[in-house]
Amino acid sequence: MIEGIKHIIFDLGGVILNIDYKLTEKAFIDAGIANFPELYSQLRQSDLFDNFEVGEMTSKEFICELQKASSTDITDEIILKAWNAMLLDFPLRRLQILQQLRLYYDLFLLSNTNEVHEEAFNEILMHSLIV
Repeated sequence: MIEGIKHIIFDLGGVILNIDYKLTEKAFIDAGIANFPELYSQLRQSDLFDNFEVGEMTSKEFICELQKASSTDITDEIILKAWNAMLLDFPLRRLQILQQLRLYYDLFLLSNTNEVHEEAFNEILMHSLIV
């Protein structure tokens, strides 16, 4: 235990949960949104994604706007799958480290996320704990 440290704050994506932004980019391009890199990247995003991330837009509105941006008939399911493609796994060792740290520190998760990703990473986490 480190003296003077009582609390540890973690981010989720890229710290506890492995993510790969390029997988989402590829999935959207494959689905017919050729300009996806202009709309979203790890470094910047359009108002559409900003509004969704801060809760100013529902999942349904987000999906509808992405359908408008597509040059094809893209289904809700394809959009959700593409958006979640970046979410990979919770490495078991990281979860074990969190279990050890919680014995000595108050642990907090502070992460910018959206409801679509939240549902998906909760499912990934539950699957990680079952295996």
